[in-house]
Amino acid sequence: MDQAKTGQPQGTELWEHQVEQFEYYGMSNTAVFDTLYTYGYGGVLHAFNATTGETEWNWSAPYVGLDETPYEHTPLSLGVIAGTPPDMVMYTSEHSPTMPLRRDAKLYCIDCTTGQLIWAEQCYPSSAPIIADGRIIVMDMFDDAIYCYGQGTSATTVSAPQTSPPLGENVTIVGTVTDNDNTGRLNTNAAGTVGWGWATSGVSGDYDWVLKGTPAISDADQEAWMDYMFHQRPFPSNAKGVPVTLDAIDPNGNYVHIGDVTSDNTGHFGFSWLPDVPGVYQVIATFAGSAAYGSSFSDTYMTVGPAPTVITPTTQVVQLPPYDLYIIGATVAMLIAIALVGLLILRKK
Repeated sequence: MDQAKTGQPQGTELWEHQVEQFEYYGMSNTAVFDTLYTYGYGGVLHAFNATTGETEWNWSAPYVGLDETPYEHTPLSLGVIAGTPPDMVMYTSEHSPTMPLRRDAKLYCIDCTTGQLIWAEQCYPSSAPIIADGRIIVMDMFDDAIYCYGQGTSATTVSAPQTSPPLGENVTIVGTVTDNDNTGRLNTNAAGTVGWGWATSGVSGDYDWVLKGTPAISDADQEAWMDYMFHQRPFPSNAKGVPVTLDAIDPNGNYVHIGDVTSDNTGHFGFSWLPDVPGVYQVIATFAGSAAYGSSFSDTYMTVGPAPTVITPTTQVVQLPPYDLYIIGATVAMLIAIALVGLLILRKK
């Protein structure tokens, strides 16, 4: 409609696009700035240049085949667009979902600029998710529970040997990075559970468990980890933790970068380090934060003793007689021994 951009009179058809079969049965569109996005029962998110019709990118929901539903890809609907640059939260939906619900139903967060999948989470929303204060709220029809998705907080700990190891010996720096949120899975049958018009938040019994104290997990493994925590999926044994930076202030006030390490799927980390000088060190562990967790840090102190005293063994030189004297002496001793034996024999006779 913008003549300045198109150079054509209003009402002029500028471009067209052939839709796929399932897009015909249910297709929606949304314009953001100069990009037109289309999506629907075909399970494909298209991004077009709104003026020229050029395809900027396509993203498809995972292919699941036709064993359970007539749709090869999960049908898509738009939940919200937010952020700078903007991201799109798409979700699984259709007109009349069958029971049991399709197992591949999810929330998908897509980068509006590149079409890259940022994250996904198992969910079959009862309606479009909403967003406020950086939190996504949605009711999941898989378990009729209301979920809130957003960045959590973290807690970092660090410890070092307190035995004053001598200079020249390696020391091991250990610690943890964990989730620090006091929320988790509500127990709707427990006393003190949030109810209609009343609440006793914080009362023991509100939650089956809370996230606080559980391992901080990498953004790439959040989907598998949250499915394990909330949806009774298998433990993701190959999940990774988060990156930790280890630094120190040495006894002379100098900054020392100890090294970088990644925590494991139990939340723990360890790093072997060889200090340079004796004295008291301040050791600092820092988690810079991620899309899933806010940042946190912790510090501790350790003492490195002086290097052990090295005792150099002394060598005493003994002057021995010339070699030929040893031979003469040995010969004389043998002759004396033979003579004594001869005398003993004569006495016996």
